[in-house]
Amino acid sequence: MEFPNWWCVFGLLLAWLLSDTCEGKEVIFDISRHEDGRTIVINGNSELVKPVLRLRNGERLNLKLENHLDEPTGVHFHGMLLENYVGEEEAIMDGQADPAVLGDGVPGVTQYEVGAGYAYWQNMSVAQDTCGTFWYHSHYAVQYGEGLRGPVVVECEKFDSHESRVASEYGLGDRERAQERIITLSDWYKRSHDSIMYDSLQVDGYSDPRVDGSLFNGKQDAGQVVSFPADADYLRLRVLNVANSNTQVLHIANHKLIVIEIDGVLVKPVELSTLTLATGQRYTVLVGRDEKSRSSQIVHGCNKMMGYITKTHILRYESPGESQGESQGEIVEATTTSIKRLPGFSRDELYKVYEPIDWEL
Repeated sequence: MEFPNWWCVFGLLLAWLLSDTCEGKEVIFDISRHEDGRTIVINGNSELVKPVLRLRNGERLNLKLENHLDEPTGVHFHGMLLENYVGEEEAIMDGQADPAVLGDGVPGVTQYEVGAGYAYWQNMSVAQDTCGTFWYHSHYAVQYGEGLRGPVVVECEKFDSHESRVASEYGLGDRERAQERIITLSDWYKRSHDSIMYDSLQVDGYSDPRVDGSLFNGKQDAGQVVSFPADADYLRLRVLNVANSNTQVLHIANHKLIVIEIDGVLVKPVELSTLTLATGQRYTVLVGRDEKSRSSQIVHGCNKMMGYITKTHILRYESPGESQGESQGEIVEATTTSIKRLPGFSRDELYKVYEPIDWEL
């Protein structure tokens, strides 16, 4: 349903008036289109996955969206519980039984779209019990596949305590000497997402576009390096599937992945060899050192209609005195590894295996 422009302006103004813009972290997203006519740029960054946004539970975020695209937009915080409610009086006036979430970034559902040429303060409070790994992305048309997306980490003491207990239980070492790495996994298409969407919406259109490639941390290159610092006891990997519609698989040779968080839920530790992530899913896993290795193979599989697009990357152990970014990975050719033959690979949903730490029977 389309609204007249003045309704859009009125809705955005009302949202601003109902929000407290005086406190909290202030972030600006200057959103524009790259000169290639396709990629969406935020604050001058044209990577296909944007930098991480870090928050704490209970923190106030004042996010200013400056829309320099030639179409509307909106930014959604995937999986996060927000404490942005229109009060009871406003809800009753609007004919709603319950207070409504405000500013969740879904145009036409939880807020008005941010029109082309407009700016909008999207102010929100992270719920006190929200903690873990999330991501932000556009919820307008197919914009996020062109680069309007990035990880979100919500930190809290409960997460830190849980991680410390698991690290101790598995003999990984001290959390104070752990290092965090973020890995985003995605599909990639030669054609623009707009053209794919247009074709799919035609009467004789198709529903499953051809997947042409995969992205590891927003890049198509194989042989990317994930560094393991010499002074780190273990790695905390936050792994996110930020794809459009594809399952992603991650395996690190000779290393176990100890799951401690899934989609913002702290879980009792589960040890895996291979991680499978549905679209939008996020995991935090702990990875201990392999003292016998200088480097290990990372296998990334991106599901397509028939099989997987498979690439190999490197977990690289740094030498003492070597800083992050100095290590150089060896050249890795396209792997012949079969995703289906990876240790512990499973197509099954493992929800029965994971148990939230707060569950009480």
